[in-house]
Amino acid sequence: MSTVYGPVPSWRLRRSLGIDVLLPPKKCTFNCVYCQLGKTRMHVSGPEMLSEPLVDANRVAGDLDGVLKRLDLDSVEIVTFSGTGEPTLNLGLGKIAKEVKRRVSSVPLAILANSSLFHRREIRKNLSWFDLIVAKLDAGDEETFRLINRPADKKIDVETIGDSIKELKKNG
Repeated sequence: MSTVYGPVPSWRLRRSLGIDVLLPPKKCTFNCVYCQLGKTRMHVSGPEMLSEPLVDANRVAGDLDGVLKRLDLDSVEIVTFSGTGEPTLNLGLGKIAKEVKRRVSSVPLAILANSSLFHRREIRKNLSWFDLIVAKLDAGDEETFRLINRPADKKIDVETIGDSIKELKKNG
C-alpha cells in the first residue's frame, strides 16, 4: 500500500496529491461521529500509545519518487497530508514533510489536522514545515465537542484546543 495517493480533486485545496503518514488501520485521537473513514480502530490520546511503528520519511520518499516518475508535478496545486486518522500522531511528521518538500519544492504543503495535539511543543515544531495548516474545531462548547468528536483523552477540552490553535498561529 502506497503512502501517496492522487492527485484528487479537493473542493478546499483544488488538485491535491495526498500523503498518508499513518496507513490503516485508522488511528486517531478522536472518534468523530461524521468521519468518512468510519469508526476509529486505534483510539489513542497521543503518539506514545501507538505500539506499532508508523510510516517513516524513507517510505514516503520512496513512494513519492515512484509517483513523480509518472506524474507531471505542474498538474498538482498542493500536497496534502491527511490519511487514515490524525496525521500529527506520527512524530516523524517533520522529517517526512522535509523530504516531501525537497522533492516538490514549488508546490505548497498542507495538513488536515483535528488540533487535538497542538498543545504539544514537538507537534507544533513538526507543523512548522507546512505552508497551510487546516486546523479543525467542531464545537464552541464542551458538551457538543464531546458528543461530536468523542476524544480518547478525557482531559482535552475545547478551551485547550482553541488556545493551542492560537499559540500555533502566533508562534508557529
